[in-house]
Parts: sequence; C-alpha cells; structure tokens
Amino acid sequence: MNSRSQIHIAAFLILGLLGQPILGLMNLGVPIVLAQTVPIEVRRGYTLLGKPDVKAAIAAFQQALKRYPQSLEAKLGLAIAYKRQGEDDQAWVAYLAVIEQDPNNEIALRNIGEFGVVTVPCVIR
Repeated sequence: MNSRSQIHIAAFLILGLLGQPILGLMNLGVPIVLAQTVPIEVRRGYTLLGKPDVKAAIAAFQQALKRYPQSLEAKLGLAIAYKRQGEDDQAWVAYLAVIEQDPNNEIALRNIGEFGVVTVPCVIR
C-alpha cells in the first residue's frame, strides 16, 4: 500500500471516528474498511453521534463497553460523545482510558491537549 492510500485510509478513519458520514457512502459514522471489524453496538454509537443524538450515543457506547470492555473504538467514541455533551470531566476520564490502552492515539492526545492541562499521566511500558 502506498503512502497516498495510507493517508486516505487515515482520513476516512478520523472522519469516521468523529461521526462524519464519508462521501455519502455510509451513514454508520465509521469508515467502510472498519465496518466489518467494529462491533455493531459501537457502530450504533457513532451513528447516533452523527445524527447528532449525543445522549443516546453515550448510552450506546456505555452499553458497548459492557460487552466489549477492551474496545478502543468504544472508549474513544464515549470520550468524543462526553466532550460534545459538555461533560468535560467524564470526557477527560474517557480519553485517559484510551491513552492507557493506546498511548499514541492521536485523536485522544489532541483532545487531551485541547483541555489545556499540562500534567498528563505518562504510561511507561
């Protein structure tokens, strides 16, 4: 796969995780390449974020995490939903859960940075 294809896939991933429809091809809020690998409960959460029905999205992501507690996509979706709802304390905790599992997650790191907090716990492996 060439770097241009990787950039396109990364763009689809970011847009999908943010709940944006991709070129009208999919209204699930997740990229086509992930549609078969992300549990339906998580996809439902991103769909609700895209409507936007943030309260229902939060409930969907919480339900998904009960069934799939290690789902990075569900953790990230929950963090995004909390932030959109204005629940910054909950968003902070949810983004830290993402960083704990994936210390290099750019979306979570960027959003944590937007909180303007200087002290971010370091995960050493």
